[in-house]
Amino acid sequence: VEFSKVISGKNMKEKSPYITSIAFNGIMAEVLVHSLEIKEVYISTGSACNAKNKEYSHVLNGLGLKESDKMGTVRISISSDTTPEELETGANIIVQEVLQLSKIMRRGN
Repeated sequence: VEFSKVISGKNMKEKSPYITSIAFNGIMAEVLVHSLEIKEVYISTGSACNAKNKEYSHVLNGLGLKESDKMGTVRISISSDTTPEELETGANIIVQEVLQLSKIMRRGN
């Protein structure tokens, strides 16, 4: 799996330790979000306050990302109640789904 970018803010004091964004090269974020829903892993393509807006967030635009990175960026949120086991299970499911989608996307090109 090629992780194109792990995206973080420049000022870490303002960044929540419970939220991270990752750009997957060659994967459309919206497709990944929906494929993970089937496996009961819930991630998003942006913040809740930006949910109705179809444009990229000011954060992604401000980072100067390539269009392909913006298209592949997902937002992963956890809580202080999330267990290490849940994190490991979720991460494994995400990696497996990205691998599967990568195979499909390569065949389509």
